[in-house]
Amino acid sequence: MALIFATLLYPLLATPAKIKDRFQGTDLTLDGLKFAEEAEYEIEGRRFYLKPDLEAIRWLQDNVTGSPVILELNTDTRLYSWGSRFAIHTGLPSVVGWSWHQRQQQSGITNNQVEARIADTLKMYQSTDQNETLKLLARYNVQLIVVGELERAYVEAPGLAKFPEMNLVKIYDKLGVQIYRVPGLIEQTP
Repeated sequence: MALIFATLLYPLLATPAKIKDRFQGTDLTLDGLKFAEEAEYEIEGRRFYLKPDLEAIRWLQDNVTGSPVILELNTDTRLYSWGSRFAIHTGLPSVVGWSWHQRQQQSGITNNQVEARIADTLKMYQSTDQNETLKLLARYNVQLIVVGELERAYVEAPGLAKFPEMNLVKIYDKLGVQIYRVPGLIEQTP
């Protein structure tokens, strides 16, 4: 009986301690992005605040209609990281979703496209060849491209420098996050 009592007591005592440990300074809320207002993140030797991404995510939630496909960095095997943040928090489709989720969903498929899509995502950011990038953007029907600190942590400057030169429409530019709209892509099957 004491063991059952101790087992029932654990969630009551452990939950507040875990919340305090993980979310210091954050009020209890149903807003799943509240933590990003003050949070800092470190990946690939770069440390940055999440608030710029948070503001861009909220801007997309308020200003984008329909379901345009977004290009954002996927952190591949770094599963519990800040990768795929825009798709996760806006519900917009992306070239490839959260890596582990996609691997689970497609595990029984012989011609699994997860690895190819992750590689193509990185190629669209890293390539300095605008024509190659445009072909891949068209292949996946990408309509919005995100460039933020996470992309800068993984991609060298020349790869990112091509976006302002590609006749894209910059629709958002605040606190180091840019979002470009790709005009006039013809839908193609990947």
